[in-house]
Amino acid sequence: SHIPGTAVVRSQDGDLGKIDEVVMDAFNRRIAYVVISYGGFLGMGKKQYAVPWQALQYSDIQDVYVLNLTQDDIAELPHYDKDNWPDFSDDRWNRDMRGYYELTPFWMP
Repeated sequence: SHIPGTAVVRSQDGDLGKIDEVVMDAFNRRIAYVVISYGGFLGMGKKQYAVPWQALQYSDIQDVYVLNLTQDDIAELPHYDKDNWPDFSDDRWNRDMRGYYELTPFWMP
């Protein structure tokens, strides 16, 4: 019932942070991405990642979302400053982003 604030973990027992924001695809009426924040201290140095909703799995037992990536995979993901987000409506950006997670864009057959 609440997505923002929920923890995100790696399947190999690593904490990845928490969900800060939910990015909706208003045209298709679905969640497109969540914004996960990780690290930092007192708001400084925090990294934020846009993660496709389909890349996450929810664990009822732990009340967390699980992202099945290795630490090396995560190190290569693009991250963003909270004041400098990409254009979520850009098709190329969406294809590239979903490619990081090996997901087919949901708008493609």
